[in-house]
Amino acid sequence: MSRALAWGEVDAIGSPHPVKPARRIAGATIVAVMVLLAFSLWTVIPLAWIWIGSKLSPTQSPAAGPYAVTFFGIVVSIIIVVWALALLNRVYARLTGTSELSMGPVRLIRSLSDERKPRRRVSVMEAVIVASVLAALIAMAVWFFWIAGSPVPNS
Repeated sequence: MSRALAWGEVDAIGSPHPVKPARRIAGATIVAVMVLLAFSLWTVIPLAWIWIGSKLSPTQSPAAGPYAVTFFGIVVSIIIVVWALALLNRVYARLTGTSELSMGPVRLIRSLSDERKPRRRVSVMEAVIVASVLAALIAMAVWFFWIAGSPVPNS
């Protein structure tokens, strides 16, 4: 007779116990918050601190003070957001039983030699951060090549 598995616990043959729907919804909400926080690393935090730094100086050519406030504000804010992302990753792991995403190919298209290769497991936090960095790079490339226009005057 087999014992009942706890939520998220893996049984003897390696298949995870199904997660309750309410926990899945809560997990999806946590991932959505993580995505928002990750995108704020490249958007809200720098722009907010640049705005704050611009309000600290009454002139167009400020001393080093506003620049230092902007720099340290950005650094401290990023540290706090990364700490919050790690905390949310741990909450997600407790809620769903794992913080890893399986990134392997579909079984139908894997060869037999793929069974011997170790599968790369990616945490939710890693996936969210990488996705936000890629989106930021794509947005920067689109802006640079298509939206910003040429800085060289047309004659």
